[in-house]
Amino acid sequence: MSSPVSSLLSELKSVVSPETKVYDDPHSAEFNALAVRWSDTDIKTPSAIVLVANEQDVSAIVRLSSAAGVPFVCRSGGNSPWSTIGPEGFVLDLSNLKKVTVNSENSTVTVQAGAICGDVVAPAFDAGLMLPLASANAIGVISIALGGGSSVFNPMLGTLSDNMLHARVVTAKGEIVEASDSTNTDLLWALRGAGQFFGVVTEATFQAHPLSTLGTHDGTLWVGTLIFPVSKASEVMEVIPSIIAKSSVPAWTLAALASPPPGETRVIVFAYYFGPAEDAEVHYAPLKALEPLVFTGNMVSLRDIAKAQDAQCEKGAFHRHFGGAGVSKFKPELFSELIQHYEGLKQKFPGAAGSVFAFDCKTHVPTKTLNLPDSAYGHRDVKVWLNLLFNYNDAALASDIRVVQNDIEEWAKSSNPEIPPATYQNFSRDAPVEHRYRGEERLNKLRMLKKIWDPSGIFTKEFL
Repeated sequence: MSSPVSSLLSELKSVVSPETKVYDDPHSAEFNALAVRWSDTDIKTPSAIVLVANEQDVSAIVRLSSAAGVPFVCRSGGNSPWSTIGPEGFVLDLSNLKKVTVNSENSTVTVQAGAICGDVVAPAFDAGLMLPLASANAIGVISIALGGGSSVFNPMLGTLSDNMLHARVVTAKGEIVEASDSTNTDLLWALRGAGQFFGVVTEATFQAHPLSTLGTHDGTLWVGTLIFPVSKASEVMEVIPSIIAKSSVPAWTLAALASPPPGETRVIVFAYYFGPAEDAEVHYAPLKALEPLVFTGNMVSLRDIAKAQDAQCEKGAFHRHFGGAGVSKFKPELFSELIQHYEGLKQKFPGAAGSVFAFDCKTHVPTKTLNLPDSAYGHRDVKVWLNLLFNYNDAALASDIRVVQNDIEEWAKSSNPEIPPATYQNFSRDAPVEHRYRGEERLNKLRMLKKIWDPSGIFTKEFL
């Protein structure tokens, strides 16, 4: 007797257009090429990968799988830790939906579900425009927007979800609807920060901004890297607060712990300055005065800014995942304690020495007040994030690494009682929902909308 999933796949093959491909042989080259992900942590093998060619096929696939009770997960850039499923379901692969349309007259950019940041930066740049995209070319644009969209440009432009103006959505019934400030407004509210739980967004239009936002005339920004021995950590951390405290200065600073070859722990400060190079040099001069092992500072075109992360975006046979927590402000004593956590991880699990812990400081306050929409995103008060990137080479370490992650996150939250516990929703689906979608009113509204748009939990049971 056929299983529900095999029966569904047979039906799909007869219903979808010829351009949509159903790969159900896990030994085929096509299946395995599509199955490659950014992280192999918790990876599963689905019954099939459906490489969809158009929105109408997405609609049919969702409608039929919903009726058959067969689960699926969506994939666009292949970076989500949740875009994997076992033999009970299939992967709905949206990566062929990559069209990008730039409207210079209205300063908007419309992207399909499979477009990644690298597909968008150049055409927007050529039109004199920019979006608050992730600093990595391989990340799905709509994917990150549905979870908020963290970016170094957030203080100046808001999150990527803040800039979502319109979306086309395939609902749990397989219907195609539009969401905007005039149509299905509550659905748009939910898509801006919790969208992955309400439907398959096949297309979204975003507000774009002039390149002059960068504070230069040619679409460049200053990018600096300073590398210090861990023995200088206390000196560096005494300087950092004075740098990020100048909220009127258009800058972004990340203070990280990493172990580049040959493996010694280093304190690495990554810095972006939105303005002339000479102003950047003055702003970061106190750090440079500490005589780092390495210092680089150059003007870089926005077109090329994400290329430095291309190696980190390489897919296949890696075990890695993100974690973290929001903190009230950067505190030198917290960094000192973070060093102990980092060194403890390396000592206990040498295979995880490629991990990176960092404080991401988005403390710039622009002179022009941002008019940001109300949305499902609940972390506007968080200006500093503790980001944890775990890299390890042995799948057997996964559960132990998760314990370490949870311990560090709880430490960070308990060390910052000034703000309610905060977890960036694109980093976790395990943290308490109250930490990911903060505020009772926000949570109640999300639960109400879930009952309207996805009462059966086709797009996970979150909020039900």
